[in-house]
Amino acid sequence: QAKAYAGLSKVSPKEITLDLQTVPKINTNASLTGVTLTPEDAFVLSRVNGVSSIAEIQKIVGFDKARILQVFQKLVDHKLVILAEQVAVEEVVKTDKKITNMVQKRIRQMFELVERGDHYTILGVAKGSSAEVIEKAYFKLSKEFHPDRFFKEPLGPFKKMLEEVFNGIQESYQVLSDPDLKKQYFQQQRQRKIAPEPVKKPIDNSPLARRLKNVEYDLSSASSQYEMGQKEEEKGNLKAALNFYKMAAMFDGKNQVYKQAYIRVKDALKDPLKAL
Repeated sequence: QAKAYAGLSKVSPKEITLDLQTVPKINTNASLTGVTLTPEDAFVLSRVNGVSSIAEIQKIVGFDKARILQVFQKLVDHKLVILAEQVAVEEVVKTDKKITNMVQKRIRQMFELVERGDHYTILGVAKGSSAEVIEKAYFKLSKEFHPDRFFKEPLGPFKKMLEEVFNGIQESYQVLSDPDLKKQYFQQQRQRKIAPEPVKKPIDNSPLARRLKNVEYDLSSASSQYEMGQKEEEKGNLKAALNFYKMAAMFDGKNQVYKQAYIRVKDALKDPLKAL
């Protein structure tokens, strides 16, 4: 999904307001050449997946609010990540005035529904709806989002989104109108409820992604994780220290020093007096 927005970060980073609820995305067109990242910066950057918000990433790395925002400000300044606000502003700038804000909003809403993959939600019908209701909903949506409606209008970044929305509507109707496909879809839904499958991330072979893999590999050494944990513990940031110690113990399960450090900080977080 990040590829769909590649090249849209022309909005000045200084104009962007960082917010914990913002969902950052990797800028696949960016380059690490001439950019100096600390291990902490690279650690945060490696957790950007285009789905988690800054607040969710903050919980993973254990940084306080001021620090996590400072790191993301640096990543934005170097154009290594794109924020939702940048994407939204750039979409409006690149879109012809004939495409109203209301139409933009509808395309975005449907695009999000299609990405979730719930066929009933996409068509806007309840489970158990009759074939007549499903067909009526399909014709209404296919007419509203048919690409031919915007044939002569420059859609900009909305063109790809509209195509995916239309294809999603087609697929949902095909599944729900075919008894065999519908039965198979129900079985898949039940299996997901019993044992949810992990979300498969798309393979990203961009230069930035390859460089990030190298950075993650360097960070994966148990000793570097342990050292970062020590630094965080000295600063009194026990939550961040716990995460680093945990990773160190994971990478080197035989090292008792790493395990003891993890247990010590974990106990300190549960009961500060116990750890004294």
